Amino acid sequence: MIVNPVYEPVLVDGAEDLVVFEEGCLSVVGYEAERARHHSVRVTGQDEAGRAFDEVHSGWAARIMQHEIDHLSGVLYVDGADPRTLSWTGRV
Repeated sequence: MIVNPVYEPVLVDGAEDLVVFEEGCLSVVGYEAERARHHSVRVTGQDEAGRAFDEVHSGWAARIMQHEIDHLSGVLYVDGADPRTLSWTGRV
């Protein structure tokens, strides 16, 4: 468990390393769209005992961290997705 998590991009040669991939969510059932996310992020916060939490995540784990932490701020993947790529998956 992470309490009050925050993420920030891990820069590669001083630049953000963004990766575009199709993303979906149970908050927007049946749809998916392409969403750019940071390839690597540093996640900070506290654990359940109040100790400092500081980890770097890359790839799929980084995408999931960004997706879930965004939810805590009321941000859904569609808020940053390319609207031209929004499609119905037929899965509900």
